Amino acid sequence: MAFSVNYTDVATLWVSFHAQLNKGQRATRDSLKRIKEKVPFKICGMHPDTGSEFINWFLKDWCDENEIELTRSRPNHKNDNAYVEQKNGHVLRRFFGYSRIESPEAIEKMNGVFDVLELYLNHFVPSRKLVKKVRIGSKYKGKYDKATTAYKRVLAHPGVDQAVKDELIKQHELLNPLPLKNEADKLIGEVFKIQRYYTDTNFEEKTN
Repeated sequence: MAFSVNYTDVATLWVSFHAQLNKGQRATRDSLKRIKEKVPFKICGMHPDTGSEFINWFLKDWCDENEIELTRSRPNHKNDNAYVEQKNGHVLRRFFGYSRIESPEAIEKMNGVFDVLELYLNHFVPSRKLVKKVRIGSKYKGKYDKATTAYKRVLAHPGVDQAVKDELIKQHELLNPLPLKNEADKLIGEVFKIQRYYTDTNFEEKTN
């Protein structure tokens, strides 16, 4: 069935996604390779959870070849990947729910959805970033910065090359949020249509 790899940049909150048919090491490496090609700036490091699809020599060698530092979360500390977990709920569950998608064609269509959603989310949907936590009695209260888009965070980041920023500005001027959202909704409908046909066909084959 479909598994999704979610890249969330901690500094800018830029997101990128890719769907794959299984959780194998090669499939995960290929997903991260595709994400690396889509993210407009250099990826300096990756900090995944402790799943074997990430923590293996196959992926470690690929990271070394691409000068990407690979670190890992602590076992049983889900909040080590809070940024990713937040996007899993805010993006993946919001648009795809909890449906099981098994059709290879539907999974490929999911990646078409992600290509459109990334433009919509990164360029037009603002989000707040946790700055610090303040303890008040027995509870903690989070303090956040001003909500802004990942696009604007990239433009303001001193570590991103000006050439990258100039290309993003050119791209941004050609985008419109409403057509992007409509296109994403249309493609999501096609994903579930393909999956329903795939499920019905397999059911008929098993009952005949």
